[in-house]
This record gives sequence, C-alpha cells and structure tokens, in this order.
Amino acid sequence: TPTPTGPVKICGITSWTGPMGMSGAIGDVTIDLVKYQVNEVGGGMLGGRELDFYGCDARSTTSGCVACARQALYEDDASAIVWGGFSAADAYAISDFCEENELPFFFWGSIPFDICDKKFAARNSLAIDSMMTIADDTMKLLNPSTVAGLAYDTSDGQLFMSGWLEKFRVAGVEVLYEEYYPVDTIDFTPYLTKIKSLNPDLLMIISCLLYTSPSPRDRS
Repeated sequence: TPTPTGPVKICGITSWTGPMGMSGAIGDVTIDLVKYQVNEVGGGMLGGRELDFYGCDARSTTSGCVACARQALYEDDASAIVWGGFSAADAYAISDFCEENELPFFFWGSIPFDICDKKFAARNSLAIDSMMTIADDTMKLLNPSTVAGLAYDTSDGQLFMSGWLEKFRVAGVEVLYEEYYPVDTIDFTPYLTKIKSLNPDLLMIISCLLYTSPSPRDRS
C-alpha cells in the first residue's frame, strides 16, 4: 500500500451563523491553535504531512450539520470530523452519517450518553458522572449556604445545572436562583442584576466563556 501523501484533513463542524453563531469564535481560535501546534511545533507529528484543520458552518441547524458532514466526506475527502454541532440532535445526526460511511467522529459534548456505543464515534469530553462531581467538589471546597445557577438553555445546560442544584439541595444548601438563558444572549445585565440582589454565596455558571464572561463593569 502506498504511503499516504498530502495534507490530513479534519473537519470541525460548528456554527458561525444563526443563534449559535458565536460558537464559531471558539472554533476559529481552536483551529488556529491546533494547526500551529501540529504543523509548526509538532514537526513530524503526522509523518511529514501537514494538518489541514478547517471549519464548516452548520448555520445553527441539524440539517446544516449533516450537510457539513456530507461535504467533508464527498467533497473535501476529510479523514475525520470533530466537534459536531451544539445539541444532542446534531450529534446523533452526524454520528449516524459517520457510522453509515465509516468516517471517524470525535464529539465534544457530554451528551447524548450512548453516542460512544457506535463504532466510529468517540467522546472527547467528561461524561455525565464526572460532570456531576463538580458540585460535590465545589461544596467541599467552599461550603456555601446559598447558591444560584445560570446556564444556557440547551439540553446539556439544563441537564448539568439541574443536576448540580439538586445535589446542593440534598446537601442542605438553599438554591436562591435557577435560570436558563437563550444561547444567543449578549446582554447578561438582567440576570446578573437579579443574582446580585439575591446575594448568593456561590454562583454556578454554564456558558461558552469566550462570549459570556461578564465584563469588568458586570463583575462589579
């Protein structure tokens, strides 16, 4: 068998447009960093072949995710797909396509739970059990009496935040606030103002930090 030549193509499926378009900013940073690490720092990491890591805009839809997967396989001749949209539905759709076409898929989310049952899919993030220990570790470290929770309104955001807050309740910590914000939220002032008025000992947040980190004015 001849030794493969040419670049190794990896397609990162996420969204640069639509309600989830802000996730593309994280994608851009990640792509640049990985290409630098592999092509500039890694030297012969790929046997002398260059990494062509590129993004495909799913346009914040599951059908867009599948369109990207089809493009990666049939037009771009990609060796693998990574990331995989933003929702469980996105992940299922891409993993079904990749399973049918024997294309490796590395998903960045913690759900759906059974995605790794498939031969050509792998999860590269914490599983649900590991995520739930975050609440336990936080209580041991900070010993709060009250807590507030703020997360983006997706299936994984609701799953993890509700799970964390239930652990706090069972431990006797009073939950003062639980809210789930639309994923395209830019202005967090109403949420932060309400949380500040409640004055919890601890605030648990699930967000894409690149675009939801409070500004210095918000933090004050």
